[in-house]
Amino acid sequence: DLSYALAFASDVSVYIARAHSDNGGTSWAPFGPSPWYGYGALLLDPNDPQTVYIADDAVGLEKTTDGGAHWDTKVNGLTALSCTSMDVSKVDPLRVYATFAGPQGIYRSDDGTSNWTFLPIDGSWNVRQVLVDPFNSQYVYMAGDPGFYESTNGGDTWTAKGWSGVPDPKPGLFVTMAADPHTPGRLLASFGGGSYGIGPGYLYESDNYGDSWQEVTGLGSSDVHWIRSVVYD
Repeated sequence: DLSYALAFASDVSVYIARAHSDNGGTSWAPFGPSPWYGYGALLLDPNDPQTVYIADDAVGLEKTTDGGAHWDTKVNGLTALSCTSMDVSKVDPLRVYATFAGPQGIYRSDDGTSNWTFLPIDGSWNVRQVLVDPFNSQYVYMAGDPGFYESTNGGDTWTAKGWSGVPDPKPGLFVTMAADPHTPGRLLASFGGGSYGIGPGYLYESDNYGDSWQEVTGLGSSDVHWIRSVVYD
């Protein structure tokens, strides 16, 4: 089963869609509501590992505050169903961002997902991922089919930056991105080419908040396929 989710609560506690391991992946136990539809975007509260958000294509978005024993649907203000990504402010864990397949923008919650506000992004479509900068919570990044976007005010307004340095035509579809929690301004972004999911994967890095990008070489194999998730130690 495909999973786009990979999240760490500690060095040994790791989550993927529908499963949790408390021994670094040696063994796994079921996790999440049943049924749970979709590939499963998953987000942990940075201050409370008992609070977890998941994307469910049947209802939109669900939340647990007791480590998965009970789940509540959190869709007030959402007008879309298929959640493609989520992220949370490291300064204010009640501020949560989400992207959904279709809408030309992102959603933001300022109360831990009880209510959502839509933030339109001019010129965007197929918005695939939202990412909060780990050093400045007002910096928020978005990637979709038109390119890479940046907000410096928590998502209220956006600047289109494109993918400067990435070949045109692109090596494939944008798949995922991650921010280095140790180095300000450093981002990674992956693209997938060829057949969906199983074609070649490409990784690019930026050291200037996405102003320009360079290909990461030496991944260790010419058979690297789509990179679906990147997590920093």
